[in-house]
Amino acid sequence: MIKRKYLMGAILALVLLLPMALMAREASAQLLTAHRFYGAVTLDSANAADGTAVVASANCATATATATAAVSGGQYDLTLEESSSSGSCGGSTVTFTIGGAAATESAAYSGFSVTSLALSAVTTPAAPAAVTLTPSSGAGLATISGSDFAKSSAVTVTWGGAAPGMTPTSVTSDSAGGFTAILNSPVSDNGEYTVTATDAAGNSASATYTLAVSAGPQGLQGETGAAGVEGAAGAAGVDGAAGGAGAAGVQGPQGPRGLIGFEGDQGDPGPAGVAGSQGARGSGGEAGASGVAGATGASGAAGATGPAGAQGVQGSVGADASAAIVWVALIVAIVAAVFSLVSVAVLRRR
Repeated sequence: MIKRKYLMGAILALVLLLPMALMAREASAQLLTAHRFYGAVTLDSANAADGTAVVASANCATATATATAAVSGGQYDLTLEESSSSGSCGGSTVTFTIGGAAATESAAYSGFSVTSLALSAVTTPAAPAAVTLTPSSGAGLATISGSDFAKSSAVTVTWGGAAPGMTPTSVTSDSAGGFTAILNSPVSDNGEYTVTATDAAGNSASATYTLAVSAGPQGLQGETGAAGVEGAAGAAGVDGAAGGAGAAGVQGPQGPRGLIGFEGDQGDPGPAGVAGSQGARGSGGEAGASGVAGATGASGAAGATGPAGAQGVQGSVGADASAAIVWVALIVAIVAAVFSLVSVAVLRRR
């Protein structure tokens, strides 16, 4: 009875330790962090079809982490997970593909984050926009035809840099990026002019039109017209300027000497005489007493606080303890089994 009791104890210990070992093993494979991305998806400038695969990839520390989602209603939603097998993905660049075509957009991986990110890709390069003029020369009237412009976009047309007459007065490209309009030259001088069409997306194309307006034959000379009516007399002219002064006349004979006049009044005092030279400099006086020393100046203001030091390097991630838990669990199980076997052997000897 006692032997059976010990044997059952050993079995019970193994049963209790086995789930612990499995839990530790599962913990070692658990995800570390995750980053969710969602948003609209366009392929070749149109909503991606339902079921189109969107794949996110990040080159993490030890392996590439990937996630895949199917487009639904023009939207995608996926979670890129960081695991122990991939190592840390923090700061890694996340790239996307849409139906196998590389998306224009990318993002940086950040654990425990949710990011709204619209994705777009082009499967084939778009053909360049083009225009043709029919005819390409003449009196200034031509039909312009455009292709491969942005779909359903307003189109602006210029003729030699100026706005031409146009029918219809405003142009919008169709669902295939094409349009047609009739143009009337805004200029009258003969020569070559560049006709340019530009859509709202910035796509542009040009063609050359040669304006050649021919002059008609010269008409017959008309008859001489009748003489006009004589005009009225003009107004009187302005008086002329005064003539210059005449030449001086001949000097006449000298007259008789006059009587001696009375003595005049005394004249004003004459100006002051020149100043005399400066006298010799006197001897210097005794030196004055020394002045009292000035008071000590106030202390200067405290200097500005220096810049903060650089942040220390982040410590390395601690080792995963799940493997240690497995080994401890297995050792405890072995010890319990050995203890049970020893107990059975001792009971048999008794």
